[in-house]
Amino acid sequence: MCVFFLYLIVHPDYQKKGVGREADALMLREYKDYARKMVMASEETLELFQKCGFAVGENDVPIFVTYLTTY
Repeated sequence: MCVFFLYLIVHPDYQKKGVGREADALMLREYKDYARKMVMASEETLELFQKCGFAVGENDVPIFVTYLTTY
């Protein structure tokens, strides 16, 4: 089975205090038996997720179908 973590957002007042890393560890423990764990990372969060054990897929290309408008 697979699990997809869409976003992990930490309020700016709590960033750089280990909150994101602990939340990530909690998610990974909760889904430890899943074969694949995926996360939506941005340029700002990529390093955090890599430190937590995630790796950028070598041949994977994200693709989307969306109707959400961002400004």
